[in-house]
Amino acid sequence: MAEEIPETYGENGPPQLHGGTCAVVMSKLFKEKHGLLVADARTLKVLAVRIKRNRGLVMMSFSGMPQRDIMVHREFAAWKIDETLDTKLG
Repeated sequence: MAEEIPETYGENGPPQLHGGTCAVVMSKLFKEKHGLLVADARTLKVLAVRIKRNRGLVMMSFSGMPQRDIMVHREFAAWKIDETLDTKLG
């Protein structure tokens, strides 16, 4: 995922996110979304987690928003996210 971030957001994304490395692009993205992410974090509720082998789907809700989900995977003893940000549950 770190290799895809500069290409997806840094080159082809909005001009305000352009950058040559994952760290640069993600710093810009999180700075842009900071207010929304902080407000959402206060109302986060994990509704369910579905796991099949080393992959999973976390379903969650935030106050006043449609339900959301995010893909995760297991690397050794740790679960990690597969996506930059969550998406509307669909």
